[in-house]
Amino acid sequence: MVNGNYQGNGSGIGPYPLLYGPQNGLIYVGDLITRNVSVVNPLTNKVEFNISGVGSPIGLALDPSNNYISPAPIPSL
Repeated sequence: MVNGNYQGNGSGIGPYPLLYGPQNGLIYVGDLITRNVSVVNPLTNKVEFNISGVGSPIGLALDPSNNYISPAPIPSL
């Protein structure tokens, strides 16, 4: 794990899901607990920035035409 992109709470739920952006080389890491997506640069092994307010992302999709990501939050029941 990259320091700063995951806060463990002992639940056994780790960073999930992961998505690689082939056009920009960044890795997007969802966190169900914090409800954020961290954007990691694997060349520097650093979190570039966090995207907050995405719900609890259970999936991530990338639009290759514009490099936008779309999180799929857990639906509310």
